[in-house]
Amino acid sequence: MTETTRFVRAAIVMFLDTLLVMVLICLFFLDKLVNEILYDYGLVFSYGWAEPYWLWMRISMALIGIAIFTLSALEFLYPLLHRKSAHRNLCTCPKNPKSYIPELVLGMTHC
Repeated sequence: MTETTRFVRAAIVMFLDTLLVMVLICLFFLDKLVNEILYDYGLVFSYGWAEPYWLWMRISMALIGIAIFTLSALEFLYPLLHRKSAHRNLCTCPKNPKSYIPELVLGMTHC
């Protein structure tokens, strides 16, 4: 994997993480709106609307948190996984000098 590819992948992941964090911030502002401001406009508390609201708010925040963690973890692990698969697919055949790696290093046989 080239440095440019690695940089582009990292930039995309950072952009997506930033978007997800912005969605979390919007959810916090929505929660503040419901729990503070709307009471000034006559909102009456009821468990009929509060429990589903709390449930969906928590589910939304948890899913966004999981998405942020998964994106970041996969981006961190991708080079390790890519390196392992690249070593597995290399041919030690002298016909292909770009992928020639001595047999002693990887313990691979000729093509």
